[in-house]
Amino acid sequence: MTTGDSVHSRRDQIADATIAACAAWTDKALASGKPEPLFAPVADYAAQALRAEGALVVTVFGRAPQVGKRVPLVTFGVAQRSRQAERLWRLMMQGVYSPVPHLARPPVPWCAAGVYASAASDMEALSWIGQFEQAVAWAWITRSPVLESVR
Repeated sequence: MTTGDSVHSRRDQIADATIAACAAWTDKALASGKPEPLFAPVADYAAQALRAEGALVVTVFGRAPQVGKRVPLVTFGVAQRSRQAERLWRLMMQGVYSPVPHLARPPVPWCAAGVYASAASDMEALSWIGQFEQAVAWAWITRSPVLESVR
């Protein structure tokens, strides 16, 4: 959303074990309501997940600094169904740091991400966050049996 880049991701591009790990992490993060550590090999990072009318919103935070709080690196939203898509898109466009103007909402299901300026100081995170977004998105999208045909 901050770059205007678009990537088409297929479910079969992500290993079943990765989807399972992301689904378990998402359930734990939703239950806790606070930033939860990610899993190996990026366990020193954390993310917070919340459910917004059936959609998923996740903010990934950098490593814990010696002093102060973790900084947000990216926030992404996942819309499974069309009834979630419009409101989540508006929420993402309003809450994202410098979104690309007039960016068109993709058809559902979709995952949209906004990168914060603070991410520029963590190039290591930028090397894996996109894959994490895609894996969490597919874990969320395919969690409903009605949507299994999306695979």
